[in-house]
Amino acid sequence: MKRATFKIRRRVITTFLFCVLSVLIFAVFSYQIHREIGHRLKLVELTDDLFHNILEARRFEKNFFLYKQPASLNEVMSYVQRVEDLYQAHEPEILRLKRGPLDQEFYRILESYKQLWQQIGAKIQQHPPAAGLPDLSHWEDPLRNLGQNLVEMTERWEKEERALIDRLSQRAMYLFFVSVLVFVALGILVAFYLARLLVRPMVRMQQAMEKIAHGDYTPIPEPECR
Repeated sequence: MKRATFKIRRRVITTFLFCVLSVLIFAVFSYQIHREIGHRLKLVELTDDLFHNILEARRFEKNFFLYKQPASLNEVMSYVQRVEDLYQAHEPEILRLKRGPLDQEFYRILESYKQLWQQIGAKIQQHPPAAGLPDLSHWEDPLRNLGQNLVEMTERWEKEERALIDRLSQRAMYLFFVSVLVFVALGILVAFYLARLLVRPMVRMQQAMEKIAHGDYTPIPEPECR
């Protein structure tokens, strides 16, 4: 009888551990997906900051060439410096964003854009104030092309990260529904298994007690517990 009791206990513990292991497996997958979503949300915030700072720099770039105001140049340099600071502070994260061949040139393009503005600033300082601003038209097209490349890259990074977050969210939702179905099915199977495992010995015990109550003291054979 002790042997049968030990085997029943072992089966109950094994079933319980199997259920716990199943829960842990789904929990690990869910944790990984949600951790990746959180990381990607931070990347979206980063790309959004880069994108809008570059847009602001380009806005003052247009103002500078339209109205020839040196104050616009200072604003451009301010926003370019913000982009450079963001890049240097988050370079490992930005490296994960680079997927296209031109993406590897982001920092080089940013530095070229910055250097052209520095050259314009130096040119203005060397020019006599009474004579107005010097002719800067030959810098306009290179600056426009470099600025457009920066805008297009950061805009694409942001769109790609948002699309990736959508896919991860769909994967998390799919995992949730699958886990619900699996746990419901597992719960039903475990319930039937435990009922079969525990009810049979109780039925045998009840039958043996009824025999004893009727004066039948025949020894009860030990049941086999597979």
